[in-house]
Amino acid sequence: MAIFRPNLYAPSETAFTTLGLGKINNLSSCIVTEERNGGFELTGTIHFGAVDDLASILFSGIAPGYIILAKHSPSEDPEPFRIYDIDMDIMGNATIKARHISYDLSGYYIIGAHPASLFTCLRLLNGSSVRPSPCPFVFSSDITSDRPIGLDIDYPKSIRDIMGGTQGSMLDVYGGEWRYNKYNCNLLLSRAQHTYNVRFGRNMVSFRYEENTESCINFVLPYYKRDDVIVYGDYISNNGTSPTITSPRLNTAWTQPKLKILDVTNEFTDLETGTTPTRAQVTAKGQAFYDANKKDQVLYSAAVVAVDEPGIEGLDWNELTLCDICNITHPMVGQLQAKIIKTTYNCLTDRYDSIEIGTPKLTLAKRLSALEKGG
Repeated sequence: MAIFRPNLYAPSETAFTTLGLGKINNLSSCIVTEERNGGFELTGTIHFGAVDDLASILFSGIAPGYIILAKHSPSEDPEPFRIYDIDMDIMGNATIKARHISYDLSGYYIIGAHPASLFTCLRLLNGSSVRPSPCPFVFSSDITSDRPIGLDIDYPKSIRDIMGGTQGSMLDVYGGEWRYNKYNCNLLLSRAQHTYNVRFGRNMVSFRYEENTESCINFVLPYYKRDDVIVYGDYISNNGTSPTITSPRLNTAWTQPKLKILDVTNEFTDLETGTTPTRAQVTAKGQAFYDANKKDQVLYSAAVVAVDEPGIEGLDWNELTLCDICNITHPMVGQLQAKIIKTTYNCLTDRYDSIEIGTPKLTLAKRLSALEKGG
């Protein structure tokens, strides 16, 4: 099968059913990097040859705002990337940078809305409240949680911010993994489609392992507060005085106290007027925090490169996609199971340059913050 070559489209394109403005044939490199709930960007280089050809870039249609349709993995359909930067040197070597079309959602906003659940949040994003109108994006999810989101949009809030940019966002409350199909945004419980085995001494070329407890929490203090009423949850603690719930998963030898003060007031929006939750109900919300967020688990990251030999573990390395599951076996750390959290795909060879496996280090919220600061 022929390798798909990136196509160029006008800034207003939404259908991508034709070749648009044509194939970009003079790319000398084209790399797409995608991270779980994080960055999704394309970087390409073009050489315009002789000095007399430098002017051709001005007429090639390759300009900021235009869209490049390119693949981001060997097994998935091409995705659109909007050009935001072109950097050319005196010899005509130009570097092109583009972000996935979903980054356009930073320019759409909602104001004056109070979605109470995932269902009402999706209905809001797909409705006429989004400005400017019309918005070409469509939102969906396979998550069935009835957990309230309690998102108060009293001032303009960008759609990307609602998706995962702040505390209380869809990603923060419901977890999951965003998957993009052009203008379709789907919050999935899991994007995983395959399981792959990587073993030391067999198909593992390089391995780097890291453990991180920076974001671990082994105590939580849940409370409900409305007006002058405060209800604390039941507690188990090492000193018998602090109203906290201990972690069920962290090693008991890990005694450093790391406390999460958890306001669960918005979890009880369905209470009748004048009633308050019981201590047992507040406790249950605190325990549910662990189940939903797994903040009491030590995070680990493993950067792994495997031998590129089809079938050595029953599955071609290049059949994998972001968020797939990898079983890692190494004599120094034993057996690990982790997700693919970052892929670097070469559009010109139709193969991965690298795949990173482990714990995500860059959330959608952090990526948005970096963009706002010009990072």
